[in-house]
Amino acid sequence: MLGLHPQVTCGWESTRVASMFSKIRVAAELFNGNFDNLREAEKLYLLASHNKNKTTVGFRRLFNSSNQWLLHPRFAPALFRDRLEAHLRWLARRRPDVSIIHIVRTDNLAWLKSMGLASQTGVYIGKKYPDDAEIRWDPKTAEKRVLSKLWLGKRLYSLASSNPYLCVNYEEFRSDNGLVLESVLDFLELEKTYTAVADTRTSIQSRSSIAHGFSNIEEIRRHLEQLALLEEKPF
Repeated sequence: MLGLHPQVTCGWESTRVASMFSKIRVAAELFNGNFDNLREAEKLYLLASHNKNKTTVGFRRLFNSSNQWLLHPRFAPALFRDRLEAHLRWLARRRPDVSIIHIVRTDNLAWLKSMGLASQTGVYIGKKYPDDAEIRWDPKTAEKRVLSKLWLGKRLYSLASSNPYLCVNYEEFRSDNGLVLESVLDFLELEKTYTAVADTRTSIQSRSSIAHGFSNIEEIRRHLEQLALLEEKPF
């Protein structure tokens, strides 16, 4: 939705496919309006939309909430490849001018379902999940994924002490995206004359209940409830 704003040039998950050691360099280039080292499709998309009226440049950055870790989520090889800590140091020390919009999904059962469906079907932003898709989580795997998610949230929240920071509650955004968008535009000091248009990139992927397609949801609910891991509170 921000990417549709007339003052914003918004990339995709711009550094996801960049090599491990070039992710931060590619991000720095993008902030400067240099799209040369992005995927060709994204590069062409941004070049077509970028102009002198754009005052803000950004992109989405996801970090892997892997269950492949021992002792503590910080030791997950996926986070080493993502260079989580290097990103945090770079943003806090070198780019305190970069604004952070941290989206937190508080319902961990819904988050597990969404992540499971995306992984199983290969369906991501702007496309709906198949109605007949079904997922099942191993309780220990789900637990480790949620623990990783919670720890990652706290690490990202550490940027609130160095950078302009806004936490967006995913459930509130889903309930009233126009109202939440206004608060984001206020945060970024952008004009609020913009009204988001209907666009496939802003559509909700699933409107079914959490239980639909989640074959062992009650087992996972009980497991997470016993560990007080059902919800993550917004920062």
